[in-house]
Amino acid sequence: MPTYLIAEPVMLIAQDLAACIKDVDPDAEMVIVPPGRYVLAAAPDRLHAAFLHMDPEVDQWKPLYVALRARGAELVFFGGAAERSTHSERVLESPFSSETVATVVSLISRNTVVG
Repeated sequence: MPTYLIAEPVMLIAQDLAACIKDVDPDAEMVIVPPGRYVLAAAPDRLHAAFLHMDPEVDQWKPLYVALRARGAELVFFGGAAERSTHSERVLESPFSSETVATVVSLISRNTVVG
């Protein structure tokens, strides 16, 4: 069963994103946590993807991104800082919808190695 981590400060937005993911991946488990230093503590040992309302270019968070990838997570950034950034990470554009989330989840599923 795939596990998705959502790091979002507004619970209503996190729940909306989780519902959009569940529409595409009904067996998915969700872990919702505020962005920041407690993300890794809340993350299970294996992750399918992490949706992060965080700035991908802030050096302070790069060790977190490495640690999440080590747990198998594909990283998806969202929010204003991610959209303005020039990084090469996957970005979920605002406002997200069921369709845009479905597209991102489909891309993640194709990139995930099973086995």
